[in-house]
Amino acid sequence: MSLNENKNEELQDYRNVDNSDFLDDIINLEKNIYEESLEKGQLLGDRLGKEEGYQFGISYGRKIGEEIGETLGFCFYLKKYLNSSTNNNSIEQAIKEKLLITIQQIEDIINNNISWEEPGKTNLEEILENLRNKKKLLEIRLKKIVTNKNVTNAYQTDNYTF
Repeated sequence: MSLNENKNEELQDYRNVDNSDFLDDIINLEKNIYEESLEKGQLLGDRLGKEEGYQFGISYGRKIGEEIGETLGFCFYLKKYLNSSTNNNSIEQAIKEKLLITIQQIEDIINNNISWEEPGKTNLEEILENLRNKKKLLEIRLKKIVTNKNVTNAYQTDNYTF
């Protein structure tokens, strides 16, 4: 059998095929591929969205954790400084008490308002806003001490005579 005869037989087979079934098969195939691709795309999008959300959560959580840790460290240092015996004379008692109360309020916000077991149930934005406000108040009250010290030291003159 020659090559031309094979081609003629194949052409004859295609001519006998009902084209409407063939077109329906192509349309169904296209529809199936579209649905399968849509499903795979949705699954991939869900997975990538979860991964992206996870990465965002990790970086944002780290940022919040650093801010909370920085605030706690500042409070710890300041509380130790205020309670040391050498600095009691230079700090007014009323300002010292206000500072210690503010430090206690910051520690209470962190210890009592954050659910460490279930952080998803905690409104971290609101807690962080309260924490920032208390830290600002602490910084303002602390400036009062620093300003008073600098004013008293400014009147002292050094003697540079030879």
